[in-house]
Amino acid sequence: MRQGDVTGPGQFWRYELIREELEHPDIGSYISYGLRVLTPQGEVALSDISPRRRFVEQLAELFSAGQLEPIQLREAAEDFLAYPEDVAAALAK
Repeated sequence: MRQGDVTGPGQFWRYELIREELEHPDIGSYISYGLRVLTPQGEVALSDISPRRRFVEQLAELFSAGQLEPIQLREAAEDFLAYPEDVAAALAK
């Protein structure tokens, strides 16, 4: 997917929380949260971002407010996972 493929005039990206029940061979079943956004070409989703619901809710709020291009979802989520304190700082601006 190229960046130009997902946006249209007046497009508004609204990121939504997704809740998942997952299994891992080492820890068994667990609840994790991801994000999804609808584009003209379909849904872009990133699964299993974090088991911390509030953190992923904050990402959804930040990405929606900042109108993050869906093609940047994985990279942005990875950046905030590396520096979770930056989420609260970004929301406070």
